[in-house]
Amino acid sequence: MRRLITIGLFLLSTPLVLQGQNDSIFANRKIKQLAEALMIPMPETDTIMPIPSLINGKSIVFRYDKQLLVHIGVSLFSDENKEMINKPICNFIERFFLELVEQKNTTDAKRKLEEFHVELSKNGAPFGSKGFNSVSNLLEIMIMPVEFRFEQKDMQGRALWTFDKHEIELVFPLYREIIDGTDKAESDRQIYHLLEMASQESVNQEEESLNNSYYSLLFNNVYVLNGETFMVKNLTSNKYYLKEGNSFKMLFDKQYPEYSLSNLFLSSVLGKNKRLLITHRQYGHFTPVLQMPLVNFLNVFSDEFLTYCHAGYTRKGELEIIVVFNHKLLNYIHLLQLRTSVQELFEEDKPLSCDFYSNIPQHYIKTLIQ
Repeated sequence: MRRLITIGLFLLSTPLVLQGQNDSIFANRKIKQLAEALMIPMPETDTIMPIPSLINGKSIVFRYDKQLLVHIGVSLFSDENKEMINKPICNFIERFFLELVEQKNTTDAKRKLEEFHVELSKNGAPFGSKGFNSVSNLLEIMIMPVEFRFEQKDMQGRALWTFDKHEIELVFPLYREIIDGTDKAESDRQIYHLLEMASQESVNQEEESLNNSYYSLLFNNVYVLNGETFMVKNLTSNKYYLKEGNSFKMLFDKQYPEYSLSNLFLSSVLGKNKRLLITHRQYGHFTPVLQMPLVNFLNVFSDEFLTYCHAGYTRKGELEIIVVFNHKLLNYIHLLQLRTSVQELFEEDKPLSCDFYSNIPQHYIKTLIQ
């Protein structure tokens, strides 16, 4: 994946309103750490402000979500460019450069790069080499126009700035903890907040229409639209259909409960009247419960994740599905486990009870699916 954009690095400031440092509310410990190191009162609203004592020629960006400071960093991208490139990646770059310029000296900055397994170079020379020992000076020479490129390969990201006669390269691992700047407990809380917000939203999605040649006969009148496989052969994004004349209808039929259950989590149409009763199993054995429409739940993960399902029966004869949401860029997963009966599956008014595990190791899948 590659993004090539010419950007201006000087953004207009919004009106600045200050309040006492102790009154600020931070989204996570990383944001709190970076904000407090600035040794200034925190703005109350979205703000871009210069801090000459820290860095010249660049400003510090503050972004809020309902009075919660959710992002802080060296302002390098406009909001529009972040949407075009990748907002979490851009936020990480801004945040990480702020963390580097807050270090006391070159040795501390090199130690911070090593801690996060990040490589920073200027014109091919690594940080700390002769003539390249200040991150602040590096950012100060970045002047418009700037050509920016982001590339992803395996589990590494590469950010490249080209301007004047200079080329700056930042190579970093694509791990959720590094890019999001959160530990598991903080990320679990953020996911729950997202689900709470999403439960009240209006979702209107329709199933894509495909050419008949995409469907393969499975048996009798059941056809399959083959998807991708994730980790184990039984965990797929396959969708199942019944043929009606010359057209195909997504399968949701009591004769085929396993295929029906799988389709329910891979379609935005079948579950319009379904609700989930979710037990969110968070870090530290914290288990809040949330009820929400199924389509709203799926919509939370529709853009940034790939969805895979495995439906079958437990040894006790319960109908069960394992649903895995795999992040497209950072490769971490969320997992939903639901057990029900055939009767409950096809009851419209009864919510389906399930367990939701966020930010879990991938090897956990193999313990659930043999």
